[in-house]
This record gives sequence, C-alpha cells and structure tokens, in this order.
Amino acid sequence: MRTWSEREPKEVFGIVSQFTKYALVGIIGTGIQTSILIMFVEVYNFQVIVATTMGFICSLLVSFFINFRWTFGRNKLTIYSFVKYLIVSLSGLLLNISILYIMVDLLGIWYIWAHILTLVVVPISNFTLNRMWTF
Repeated sequence: MRTWSEREPKEVFGIVSQFTKYALVGIIGTGIQTSILIMFVEVYNFQVIVATTMGFICSLLVSFFINFRWTFGRNKLTIYSFVKYLIVSLSGLLLNISILYIMVDLLGIWYIWAHILTLVVVPISNFTLNRMWTF
C-alpha cells in the first residue's frame, strides 16, 4: 500500500472527497436512526432496544443506497455488495462496543470521551473497509 506522499494529488483529492461524502451520509444515517428511536419510544411507547434496532436497520438501508450510488459511484446493485456492507457495519458496531467497554468499564473513563473516540475511529475504519472491500 502506498503512503499519502506517494499518491498523486488527484488521487488524494478523490479519497478525501469520498470520505467527505461518506461522513455526510453518516450524519444522515445518524439522523434517521435517532429520529426513529425517539419517535417510536416517545410516540408509540416501543422499548428502546426495539426502536433503536428499527432505526439501525432503516439507517443501514438508506446509507447503503446513498453510499453505493453517490459516495462510491456504483451502478450495478448486487446482494453481494449489500452483504459486505452489512458485515462492515456490524464490525463497526462491534468496534464501537469494544472501545466503549474498554474505556468505560475497564479504564473508568467518562463515557462521553469514549464516545468521542468512537466517532473518530469507527467511521474511518468503516470507510476504509467499504472503500477497499465492499465497493
């Protein structure tokens, strides 16, 4: 794998552009999940775990399709791509939970600091895996 200094400026710009799009899609996905969570808990009295799972699934579907077309510019939709995206998303969830567990439960760090770290680490990890493997 080449280092950043070995890449052409056009290639670096393309990666940064893709990551920016990926981050924007992530913000949209977070908004969808949070909205569904709040709506189904507050309006329909669903259990939190059920509501957040519904939000995760909706967010995953919307994020996949937007990333597929807009972020990574793909046209041919396959179930194979979706399964890979799902695997990456679930690995990101596992990474998120692992970071939170280690920092909060084992090290006694305030959960907000741990969450901030996950907001940096998980999107970079997911973007890299999706860019190199899924799309």
